[in-house]
Formats: sequence, structure tokens, C-alpha cells
Amino acid sequence: MLDVEEYIVQIAIQLAKMQAPISQREGLELANSLIQGTSVGEKVKAWKQQNCLSYIQDKGKNAPLGTKYWKGFMK
Repeated sequence: MLDVEEYIVQIAIQLAKMQAPISQREGLELANSLIQGTSVGEKVKAWKQQNCLSYIQDKGKNAPLGTKYWKGFMK
């Protein structure tokens, strides 16, 4: 995720310079779109299938990254 997070930071900085800050929803959509179909996305899904009860119960219907990821990212 560290490689992907560098791109997210760069995009957020560019948007802030254009007076269009990124919201939580937009940030999550961006992060999920960046990892979709990549090895990073597959690793995240595999980890969540083993460790995240709500992800297992929903059978992976939700996006791999959620609000808790974004809160941790912003810290």
C-alpha cells in the first residue's frame, strides 16, 4: 500500500493547489480504483477474507478499503 499511498498524496496535493480538496469519499474511491485489479488489491482482499468478519459476511461485496483505512491514512 505504501506505493499506492504516494500517488494518493501527490493527487491530494495537486487538488489542494487547485482549491479542490479531496473528501473522504473521493479519497476512498481513488484508493480503491488504484488498487483494483492489481496485486496490491488482491493482497488486501486476501487479508480481509482472513481477518475481517464484516468483509467475510458480506462475501466481499464492499470495496476493499473503507473508512477506517482512510482515517489511518490521514493520521
